[in-house]
Amino acid sequence: MDDTVNKESLSRDKTTKEKLEQLQHTLLQWRRILHITGGDLEVSKTVVYLLNYIFADGGTTPLYQTIENSPGDVVMKPEMDTDEHVTVTRREHSYAERYVGVRIAPNGQMKTEYLFRLNQAIELSEKLSHSYLTRAETTIAYYSRWLSLLGFYLPITCFTEKQCEKIQTPVYQVILPKLGYNRHIPLAIRYGPTSLGGAGRRRCTPRAGPRGSAYATATKAVPA
Repeated sequence: MDDTVNKESLSRDKTTKEKLEQLQHTLLQWRRILHITGGDLEVSKTVVYLLNYIFADGGTTPLYQTIENSPGDVVMKPEMDTDEHVTVTRREHSYAERYVGVRIAPNGQMKTEYLFRLNQAIELSEKLSHSYLTRAETTIAYYSRWLSLLGFYLPITCFTEKQCEKIQTPVYQVILPKLGYNRHIPLAIRYGPTSLGGAGRRRCTPRAGPRGSAYATATKAVPA
């Protein structure tokens, strides 16, 4: 069973050891359910987060405890006599694990995912730069490859507008010339509607994905 997230509410009165034992029990239940329904739990790909809070500044500022401050392991018991006990990987609250293709950390940090997507855009732009593509082929690559990629991860990430712009820049620097435009054309023309003389490209922002009305794509009107 891939990319499944299970959450367990733990009492604050319990010790770290008791909380980890409860998580272990939950995983054993989940493994049993998977077996009954024809699946299996791949322990080597299973990750556990324990979100313990402590309060700083006189009890007014909540902070996550690190593994060092709340040590302990979740150990899966063997299913058969021939099996061995297996320790489940435990991550820090700031570690961005990959779920459904997106790297998400429990504390909400998006730096890991942002750097991955920025590098992905740079790699794609380099491949396009070294490839001979007609305008028709570039248009297909733009809509089917680039906008489809943005549409996958933008709706479930929290990038800033500046980060979104940095991700898009290397791709547009390559695609625009292949479509017959100067890469330095004003943004108003790049994103303006074709009915008003614009290039009709999509500008994706934190509040606007790449699919038009589905995410209210932001565009700028072409000056009269």
